[in-house]
Amino acid sequence: LLATVAEVGKRTAGMHKALTDTDSSSAFAPVVPLLSDRETTANAMVDHAQNVWNAVRVAELSPSVRHRIDQVLSHYVSINDALRSAVTSPHTAAYIRVHGDYHLGQILITPESRRIKVIDFEGEPQKTLRERRRRTSVYKDLASMSRSFDYLCFQAHRTGVAQRSATELGRIFLEAYAMESGGACFYPDNEKERMTLLNGYMLDKAIYELGYEVHYRPDWIDVPLQALERHLNTGSLLN
Repeated sequence: LLATVAEVGKRTAGMHKALTDTDSSSAFAPVVPLLSDRETTANAMVDHAQNVWNAVRVAELSPSVRHRIDQVLSHYVSINDALRSAVTSPHTAAYIRVHGDYHLGQILITPESRRIKVIDFEGEPQKTLRERRRRTSVYKDLASMSRSFDYLCFQAHRTGVAQRSATELGRIFLEAYAMESGGACFYPDNEKERMTLLNGYMLDKAIYELGYEVHYRPDWIDVPLQALERHLNTGSLLN
């Protein structure tokens, strides 16, 4: 498992390098994000978060889950502010085209060679084509995959076969990614920026997950709900 997770990290770095290849199209050229670009990203995140808050307010839920969600909703302003501040902070890394809907379900492993392959590059289905093609931080993909480990470990705990934590898997994934991406234009050159972006994009993803699970998979709602509760308790989703 740990070797596979590390290989996913390496493959993800290779994917991002491929997505900066401008030989066939200038649409893949990296861009240095201006403050206006970062504000556009932040506004999209906050608008989406507000849509999720509005939806979960009126969702039919069990009393215990409703109480927990109401606790989260009581802090929605501070959560929105955390999203905005994380994304609008100064960046040293370029924006590039990214996968956009990156999680373990987009990974295939060949049976014989254990080679990692990435599929489904159309981006988030609910977003417009223009939004899917917009260049952004690679942490959109990195955070989404990191959140996917949370789902993996939740299911493993539920079935009694858990051996590793999501935090450990995420650390191995990100370390392998860093080894392959060091010096790349899209990879931040300082730890503070890396952690700020990872936390901000993981928060954005957890909000997305909450809206999704409330509507489609209520049995899984505990995964994003625990993440948001952890953010309220510690200010971070990274532990």
